[in-house]
Amino acid sequence: MIITRESIESRRGPKTKLDPMRPVAVIQECEPTARPTANHPNPAIAEVTSVFLTGAECAFRCTMCDLWKHTLDVSTPQGAIPGQIDVALRSQNNDRSTGTKSPQWIKLYNSSNFFDPRCVPHEDWDAVATRVSRFDQVIVENHPRLVNSTVGQFASTLHGQLEVAMGLETVYQPAIKLLNKQMTPNDFERAAHRLQSMNVSVRSFILLQPPGMPAAIALDEVEKSLRFAGQCGSRHASIIATRGGNGIMEELAAKGRFRAPSAFALERCLDVALCHNPNMVVTVDLWGFESLSGICDGCIEPRRERLTAMNLSQSILPPCELNCGCSDA
Repeated sequence: MIITRESIESRRGPKTKLDPMRPVAVIQECEPTARPTANHPNPAIAEVTSVFLTGAECAFRCTMCDLWKHTLDVSTPQGAIPGQIDVALRSQNNDRSTGTKSPQWIKLYNSSNFFDPRCVPHEDWDAVATRVSRFDQVIVENHPRLVNSTVGQFASTLHGQLEVAMGLETVYQPAIKLLNKQMTPNDFERAAHRLQSMNVSVRSFILLQPPGMPAAIALDEVEKSLRFAGQCGSRHASIIATRGGNGIMEELAAKGRFRAPSAFALERCLDVALCHNPNMVVTVDLWGFESLSGICDGCIEPRRERLTAMNLSQSILPPCELNCGCSDA
């Protein structure tokens, strides 16, 4: 099966109708700032305001991506992103004057590429920087091929540290070909090194069991990808269970080229990752956890709570004692 932009777009459903002056969503999260060490056994936990911005669709067409559902068909209007941040911060009543000593971070995720001017107009950068000046770290997402000198220019406008999150996805070559991401691990490595040369932190996204990857090797391949991300200087890696829902993934599944990972596979991933990657924060993304196989109403909450606690503590906790009959079969 040949994956092209046209084959991906032709199998899509409709987009969600969005107001360009309002963010898609705003949530409060917590994240570990570092891995525990003998000299620093209790790293700080950052309070994170995650703003899911409304903006133009990504220029790339990755096979597994479903973020396009919450994007605009036109360029992001100038002034829209600062306006959305205003709405987001008002809705969260996010005020540093509360006396909290926790690091305050903000994620500005726009389901696309922050440094594509169609998605975030450069003319809005100063206004964005003003609005996020209270935060110690600003995290945005961007494709590795769109990392250039403008990243450093934006970083220089910020009061806090800039971190760029990029999808490495996998280093497994057969899966890379099916993802249509139009990049290689070498592209990721070059982008990561360029970011660090500009004093910008790196966060990476790793896919568990992407299309083209047999389930039997998925755990080993995640570990290889995590190791590569760490060698490239990633401060934080987030493991994401590959999901369907955009048409082309369902077709790949019908052809035997994709099988969604189970909840047990995601749990094992974090167990192994925390053992083998001591210098990098590693978390699992729990969005959609309830939709994974091998889980039921009786065990979903204790299992989700365990993973949440492991994400925060960066330590392995005892597995849940399950009496519900769920298995990894």
